[in-house]
Amino acid sequence: MQKLKLILFSCFLLIFCLYSCSYSEEWTKVEKNNFSIEMPPYTKAMENISTNPAALEWGSYFKNFYIIIKEHNNQNIEALAENSKQELLSNSNFHKARTSKTRNLKINEQNAIEWIIRGGVGREALREEITYHHYFVDGKNKIYELILWNWTARDEEFKPDIDKIVASFQLL
Repeated sequence: MQKLKLILFSCFLLIFCLYSCSYSEEWTKVEKNNFSIEMPPYTKAMENISTNPAALEWGSYFKNFYIIIKEHNNQNIEALAENSKQELLSNSNFHKARTSKTRNLKINEQNAIEWIIRGGVGREALREEITYHHYFVDGKNKIYELILWNWTARDEEFKPDIDKIVASFQLL
């Protein structure tokens, strides 16, 4: 009888632990001064994941998935996108970088530019390939730079969430 109680308690504890480790399905709508965006349930607000000031920093250390949004004073969106790409390509900590073609698109009626870059980060023994998704959204008075990154090995896993995050970006 004592053994049966121990087995039942162990099963209950295991089920409780597995249930508590799962994520909610509910996305979080985040509103800032001039924009709103929806974030997946496994992410949270973060600080200092960007070396430059950012309007929003969000992500998950556990899943190695991060989102930052920067605001730029209104300028030429094409030049800003190209300068950002060249800055990342010239970064000595970014190894064997490969970039996609720049693509023009609309994000909630706003003109936008997208490009993706992949490359290795970290020291040789610990090098991991990262994918950076860059979007530049032409706002009313500002240009918004959305940067999302994850391990390249997990691109397919994060693609639906990246698409949903970007599609949810709205000017207020």
